[in-house]
Amino acid sequence: MPNRFFRLVSDLIKVIERILLKIVVVGLVLLVTVQIILVNPDFDRTLISNLPLVNSLLGEEYHFGEPAQEVFSAPEEELRVTIQGQLDLPEAKLIVNGEVKDSFAGGVAQIRVRNGDRVIIDTRGIERGLWIRIDELSGVLYPFEREQQFWVQDEYKTLGRVRIDSQF
Repeated sequence: MPNRFFRLVSDLIKVIERILLKIVVVGLVLLVTVQIILVNPDFDRTLISNLPLVNSLLGEEYHFGEPAQEVFSAPEEELRVTIQGQLDLPEAKLIVNGEVKDSFAGGVAQIRVRNGDRVIIDTRGIERGLWIRIDELSGVLYPFEREQQFWVQDEYKTLGRVRIDSQF
């Protein structure tokens, strides 16, 4: 009798394990599917958005009201960089996060940066060496300092990643 009871309990546990395993697998598949749909920036133009069920759920015109308003905005600071010798080099670029923000036309470039921005100088194609100097900072921007200098020559050089101490 006790053998039969333990066998019955063992079989019941195996059935429960199979059911739980199936639920976990289906849940993961659904989770990945929803994540793929939500990450897609062109959701309204994709094939899945044209399915009848999705249209009936979202309605003909779906919008979510007014655009969100910023509650807290990340502090922005200014950074001004000059080429020593007052050279006019518009082909030299100051780049923030992979996007060209200013050129050194007139020998000066000025940008606005936020916490975590990566500041890069692009002097590719300029054969002569240049001294680049940080002239002005509107606040405390680590790792940058006023009068800090960099030597660049025909390169794509990362000057640093901005860290702004928050006042919150």
